[in-house]
Amino acid sequence: MPRRHVATTVLEEAALERDTSRRFVRLGEWVLLCSALACSGSPQGPTQVARDTVYVDPDLVDTLAFLEAGEILPMGALTVVLDGTRRDANGRWAYAGDTVIMRVTSSLSYRDPGDTLISLSYYEPITDTVIVPDTWASTSNSLRWYHPRFFLHRLIPAVLGVRWAADFSGPTVEVEIYAPHGFAGVTLPDVGVYLQACNVSDSCTTYITGFADGSPWHPDSSATRLQGSADLTGPWVGWPRALPPAGYGYGAWQATLQLVLEDDQGHRANVGCGGLLIPSPPVKLTCSLIFQR
Repeated sequence: MPRRHVATTVLEEAALERDTSRRFVRLGEWVLLCSALACSGSPQGPTQVARDTVYVDPDLVDTLAFLEAGEILPMGALTVVLDGTRRDANGRWAYAGDTVIMRVTSSLSYRDPGDTLISLSYYEPITDTVIVPDTWASTSNSLRWYHPRFFLHRLIPAVLGVRWAADFSGPTVEVEIYAPHGFAGVTLPDVGVYLQACNVSDSCTTYITGFADGSPWHPDSSATRLQGSADLTGPWVGWPRALPPAGYGYGAWQATLQLVLEDDQGHRANVGCGGLLIPSPPVKLTCSLIFQR
């Protein structure tokens, strides 16, 4: 059996102690290095876990944008909360592979001309979960962005536009309506056209005006679709039978189609479709809505 070496002199004992201390120092250095680099169990295999930051910016798309491209955009005050993200000067971000919960609510509050507070929810609330991908899409400043797309489903009706043609026998009017709770539940109880023509000689500081009352419109009760057209057929009481008087109106009446829209969910809105002329060839124009409730 080999004999174990035993220090026999003071010098040999001191040398052995120094050698043992060096081994413990080297072992301590390796433990610290492992902790810093998240290494594997082998000194030959340290690996660093790299997690890249990705900025999260959802694309919120009104479903009507695909029915009338470029005309209908998200409306109302959208509140977007991204749980699981952090914020810096560039926006909301998370690490690739993180789970982000997005919550979207929408509301719009305003006071009508009678000072009544109107509060509406324009869109159905959204709660959805996404896993941030390891995307390589980046901007010119080398930031990486993720744009998940979500569709906003309307809770209130919309007037997508009006098709209009007119002569002195009356107008041809077709109003395109989107009704998220069913086209059969929408009515136009008040229909009219506001008329005006300005005095050209005084730079249009004075006007002559008029109003033509139309007939209420009701849909076919058997309609099952969400979108359809309201054809306004009249009669039109007060419709002009000739051009404005000489010196007025640049050869035509200016007109604004004014409607009240209601649905069976309790919504009521004033609708204005401006930029119309009498007489006019067929044109298509957009409308604005102000909800009363």
